[in-house]
Amino acid sequence: MVGKKIEKYIITREVGEGGMAKVYEAKHESLGHVVAIKILKEDLINNTYVKNLFIKEARFLATLQHENIIRVIDTEELPHQISIIMEFVSGKTLKEKVEESGPLTQKEVYDIFSQILSALEYCHYKNIIHRDIKPSNIIILPNGKVKVYDFGIAKEIALDKNATRTTTQMGTPNYMSPEHIIPSNIIDHRSDIYSLGITLFYAINGFVPYDYDSIFEIQKHIIEDSLPEFKNKSIYKELVLKACEKQKKDRFQSCSEWKIRLKELYESGLKKNEE
Repeated sequence: MVGKKIEKYIITREVGEGGMAKVYEAKHESLGHVVAIKILKEDLINNTYVKNLFIKEARFLATLQHENIIRVIDTEELPHQISIIMEFVSGKTLKEKVEESGPLTQKEVYDIFSQILSALEYCHYKNIIHRDIKPSNIIILPNGKVKVYDFGIAKEIALDKNATRTTTQMGTPNYMSPEHIIPSNIIDHRSDIYSLGITLFYAINGFVPYDYDSIFEIQKHIIEDSLPEFKNKSIYKELVLKACEKQKKDRFQSCSEWKIRLKELYESGLKKNEE
């Protein structure tokens, strides 16, 4: 794909790959600004369900205007290729940061997760759920700005009620909510809250819970077992436990509710350090 032209952008290199698409860096042929282009994989282009999902993603993302969400600039739909042109950001994923530097400090947790919560709060207000929140889908820029991306399996609840049912399991096994696994259950914004809770567990401890060899084992433990013991002491432990309750009704009911408690704990921690 390197050297190929999409709209007015020339692809310069491949930067990533997911289950549905590959992502490339590209440069505008005359203006010179850099973008990211997400292209649906060739072997999926004839899959009507996936193709429609990919197009739907682009339309959803084009409506999102938030500083902590990757912005969609344009799309290109051809019979043999579908592309989403997005803003290009350079930074480390949360997964990379933890792998390289270890678990986050209390301040890092507050700074990063308050921004993630703001992004998800905005999405949920617009009736969009992400459905694949995980450390590798969160980018931290050098200036500390956080960007949530890869809404590859996003759904708009208001327009498509049936699409929120887990007839097709999508997401990353370790970060799936219990209701994401059981086919009869309905997925709503509280599934994102659960996945973010698992993400916070990872950020605090440096490892993911329910890390077993098979997807079946992972799903069984997600449904039946409590979270493993924390490796590191954290003032934010209660946030993880609350967000990761098995029953949706027992979790934070909104990202704004979670964000308020996050701030309270952070400020409480600062006061204790001053005493």
